[in-house]
Amino acid sequence: MALELTGDHRILAEIYRRLAFNVAASNCDDHAKNFAFLCNRAGQWSLSPAFDLTRSPGIGALGRHAMSVSGSRNPNRADLEKFAKRFGIAGAPEILDRVVTAVQSWEQFADEADLRKAVGEKIDQHLVATCEQTALKPEPR
Repeated sequence: MALELTGDHRILAEIYRRLAFNVAASNCDDHAKNFAFLCNRAGQWSLSPAFDLTRSPGIGALGRHAMSVSGSRNPNRADLEKFAKRFGIAGAPEILDRVVTAVQSWEQFADEADLRKAVGEKIDQHLVATCEQTALKPEPR
């Protein structure tokens, strides 16, 4: 639908980037309402700015996502790769690796924002476990 609305393949890459973020960052409250489109007065559609990117670990040790990725509610790297292949997303491996690297660098961002250490350690443990359990690690190049 995104491609039909916008006619722009770059939109698919951005949607993939947001999808990869939700998986890597354990944002299990990802649903169709988290992806929106805007229409200008000329009738041209565009992807809205990202929103609702708050960590929401879901239920259980590795929570189920509200939105499935390639049919899986507990998506992993293979599911993301399948999605990228299905929609012909150029540069998908690099997009995924950049997202995972950024998520795994969250502690630096937390330090810059003065996030309380105890909260930070709990989030760190969960993010590391999520990336390990979903096989989301940057691929060697």
